[in-house]
Amino acid sequence: MKKQKKGFINFICSLIPGAGELNMGFEKQGLSIMIVFWGIVAVTALTGFEWIVTLLPIVWFYSFFHTHNLKNMSEEDFQAEEDRYLFNLDYMMENRKELFEKYRTLIAGFLIFIGVCIVGREVMSVFWNVIPNFMYNAVYNITNLVSAGIIGVGVIVFGILMLHKKEEEDH
Repeated sequence: MKKQKKGFINFICSLIPGAGELNMGFEKQGLSIMIVFWGIVAVTALTGFEWIVTLLPIVWFYSFFHTHNLKNMSEEDFQAEEDRYLFNLDYMMENRKELFEKYRTLIAGFLIFIGVCIVGREVMSVFWNVIPNFMYNAVYNITNLVSAGIIGVGVIVFGILMLHKKEEEDH
């Protein structure tokens, strides 16, 4: 049940990503935001890519201001606001088999990449005690550079594919 709340409890809830939305009855939005926030934390912890943490303030600010925008809506607009998942999760769940088949290679590549990062981090922790410090630092920096490069190239390729798809739709 959606209920517009404007008190101190709502302010406290707005400080926790997704909790403000949940407090007002927007379960899908609140859970989506929480999953994104804690998913970023989990991916950072698993892969060791500390730079991913830079996305957390974006999610936090979105949730904070979204909660306060909901709080300041007129009663009519608030009641008309639809509770929906972020990233069109309803569609993704309904069409998961087709989407999985379509993006199987991309999903497999991502999972392999994450697995290599996890194993690489653990192997590096073993070498910490075996190899000299300067060699460890060199290998550590090279592996971070390679992993960041792979992610960077992946983002660029994804952007190019999006532009290419847009051009196809325009024609």
